[in-house]
Amino acid sequence: MMTTEGGDPHGFEEDEDEFLFNEYSIDDSLDSITRLERYHSSDFSLQRMVLVRDIMDTALEAGHEQTMKRLIPLLPAFVNDSEPAVRQALAEQIFPLAEFVCKHDVDGGQGYTEVLSSFVPFAIELLSDKNSDVGASAVSALLKVCDLIKPDDLEQHVVVVLQELAHDERAEEYRVVAAELCDELAPRFGRELCLTRVLPEVRLLADDSSFAVRKTVAAHIGKLCKTLGPEDAVEKVFPLYQTLSKDMIWGVRKACAESIASISEGVTPEVRAGELAVIFNGFIEDISRWVRVAASVNLGPYLYTFGQNSCPASLVQIFASMAHDEGGTDTDYPEYCAYNFPAVALTVGKDRWEELEPAFLTLVKDLQWKVRKTLSHSLHETAKIVGTEITERTLADAFELFLKDLDEVRIGCLLHVDEFLEVMSTKKRELYIPKLCLLTESSDSWRLRMLIGSTLGKLAQLVSPDFCKEHISPLCIKMVDDSVSDVRSAMFGSLAQVLKHLSTSGEGHAQSLLEAVLRSATGTSFQRRQILPHIAMECVLNGSEDLFVEHFLTPLCELARDPVANVRIVVAKAVSEIAKHPSFSGDDRVLEAIALLRQDRDQDVAFFAGSADAYSRAEPQRLENERIRAETYAAVLAAKEQSAEADPAFPPAFPSPQQPSSSQELLAKHEAALSADTQPPADEANDSDQQQQQQQQQQLETHADSEQPAEPAAEAAEIDQQKQQQQQQSSETDASSSSTHPDQPPHGGEAAQGSADGGAQQDGGAEPREPSDAAAEEEADVAAAAAPRPEAETGDQPMRDDEEEGGEGAETDAGQPAAAAAQEAVLGSTDEPSVDLSATPTPGPAEGEEAPGDTTPADAASAEQQQQQEQEQEGGEGEAEVKAAEGTESATPPPQPTSDATGSDPVVGAS
Repeated sequence: MMTTEGGDPHGFEEDEDEFLFNEYSIDDSLDSITRLERYHSSDFSLQRMVLVRDIMDTALEAGHEQTMKRLIPLLPAFVNDSEPAVRQALAEQIFPLAEFVCKHDVDGGQGYTEVLSSFVPFAIELLSDKNSDVGASAVSALLKVCDLIKPDDLEQHVVVVLQELAHDERAEEYRVVAAELCDELAPRFGRELCLTRVLPEVRLLADDSSFAVRKTVAAHIGKLCKTLGPEDAVEKVFPLYQTLSKDMIWGVRKACAESIASISEGVTPEVRAGELAVIFNGFIEDISRWVRVAASVNLGPYLYTFGQNSCPASLVQIFASMAHDEGGTDTDYPEYCAYNFPAVALTVGKDRWEELEPAFLTLVKDLQWKVRKTLSHSLHETAKIVGTEITERTLADAFELFLKDLDEVRIGCLLHVDEFLEVMSTKKRELYIPKLCLLTESSDSWRLRMLIGSTLGKLAQLVSPDFCKEHISPLCIKMVDDSVSDVRSAMFGSLAQVLKHLSTSGEGHAQSLLEAVLRSATGTSFQRRQILPHIAMECVLNGSEDLFVEHFLTPLCELARDPVANVRIVVAKAVSEIAKHPSFSGDDRVLEAIALLRQDRDQDVAFFAGSADAYSRAEPQRLENERIRAETYAAVLAAKEQSAEADPAFPPAFPSPQQPSSSQELLAKHEAALSADTQPPADEANDSDQQQQQQQQQQLETHADSEQPAEPAAEAAEIDQQKQQQQQQSSETDASSSSTHPDQPPHGGEAAQGSADGGAQQDGGAEPREPSDAAAEEEADVAAAAAPRPEAETGDQPMRDDEEEGGEGAETDAGQPAAAAAQEAVLGSTDEPSVDLSATPTPGPAEGEEAPGDTTPADAASAEQQQQQEQEQEGGEGEAEVKAAEGTESATPPPQPTSDATGSDPVVGAS
């Protein structure tokens, strides 16, 4: 691996990455057109593509003059770019840029001249690109650019180019493009120019030696027929189509079958029903399967061109046979038949329904669900075509079957169920509406419930008020309280329409529905209280002003004082929309509700109520909160750095006992600032909110003071005193103490807390409480320093205090270990079970070692004496031994407390 002078093995890679970044990055400090000039010839294709895609924005920023002078001269480099993606991106930008140049032309035609001399040649050059995507984009661009060209200039700048392409023998792609453009541009050229200049080129291309050129002519000839007119089309163009329909290449014949509908629109009715029908029959019987499929797929559009009652019966029969899929199960004939069925039914008429009825009944029971789905989506249109009698006799059964089908099929019926039932008689409507109501219970799909709910209002208009009260009203009451929000939203407009329909009868039909809506305004759930504002607004929008004033205006204004902001937001939206209605623009109660909501302490409520300065009023408070956050963050970092400098043994990542409490206080202020973002400005909050906020602030400050000592500036003496105590405790503590972690200070309270963490908390004990004040912490330090500390062996097994000292002085008068007493002094009394921290359980001895329990007091004394002598000799090596002992302890599994059989306090084993 290569290394730099400094020995960095990754220096070469970093230099290379920096070089690549500098080489391929774009200087964003440059203006857009200068950036285009600098990087348009970049070796990095991605840079060039980005520049081309943004070229329209560059022109808008640079202006018309700079675009003409500096931008357009750079385009030829992109036209000849080696990357197809760049050329395609340019083709997509040709028309927008040409339109900009023409629209903002202030020099008396210079922009239009540039379109003729630059943009048209650019598009034509890209037409014959080897990449098909580039060519397709260029064709689309040229068609749009021709709309900017005056008719007198089309012949010179476009038709001449097409003639050159049509006679170009270098590659067939040029002639293919010419054949396509002759048809696509025919409406822009006009009849005279097509007869004199375009039609001769089409004849030449239709007789081309390349089948690809002939195929393109066969597929693009319909617009030319429409431009020339029926007579000229039959005389001059239709013979070309007849010749191509008998071409030896099946691809050419397939293209003729696909364009038969466009040819039919451009010829006379006699040719459409005579000679063209004969050609279609030839396609149906063609030896190529692809030609037959193409003819069947385009039969529906072909039949639609005939008009009413003029379709040949033979062609209608062929169309109906597609429903039976006589061509085999591997075709999509039934789907195409179902898709084109309404168009053919409209063309044939209801008088000839018997010719299509067998096909319809077959499609209804087709095994493919996509066929049934297609038919269900158009069932209402078919019903409008055939009328009430045929609908009730044939289509009603299909409608009932579709309601029991898959959800994809049922959705097609439900989308337009009101239009379908409108064709039927009142008796039939009242027969199917209860089935729709039961459908909401039999299906778990919320989308079906949403569709049904959105149409209930329209269905109510189709039946009597008595029937609506009995069947539709109960469903409205149930669905307006649906668990899905979209279902409830769909019900609001429908329920308002149902109320309007029922209230017109004047017989109290709407009473039960009104009571249900009014009860929702006092519901315990805030979602239920949102129902009334929506329905009130819908009543105003559908013209039920009297209903709104009589029943909904008063409770709507009362909801403006709802304790939940989400309810007030809905009320704000509703009253703002209601205030736009001429009948309520000056209503005192509506204006009072709007004024109240504009002064709401919630910013969103005030915004939706139409308060333009709802957020501007809170802007100073937001800026102040941001300032507090920044100061707090800086103070916390400074406090951590100061703590690390005061005692380097404390890593910055771990909180030190000597860390000043200013961080905690500032964090408390920080939390208060965060909560202030969601609170209203001080001048808008009520007294109770202010008191509650002050109490929370006091609690936060009290908690911060209890957790840490005072700030360094005010309590410097106390910090020094605590450091001295800590050093004294460290000197008194044995160097081989096994309870001290390398990353934690050897503080008495911390050691006791670490022991508690290793014992009681592993058994699910609660976190020990911190000392409530500085005096209690100082007391705990003294008690912890006076307590005997457990010593760690140099071997693998830690020893208990009672084993080291022969069992003397290990417990207090209360019978508890000394370390436990120290813990109680530090942590305070808790309700959690006490744990014997001094009698630390030890794992079993290693193989070949003597158990700790067999050690005699004499052996312990001699071992202690020998250890003291070794410590005096080694001196400064004790710290290394401590680290070694701590490393040994870290590999020892944590002790687990045990409990007696009676379920009393857990006691750590003594052996």
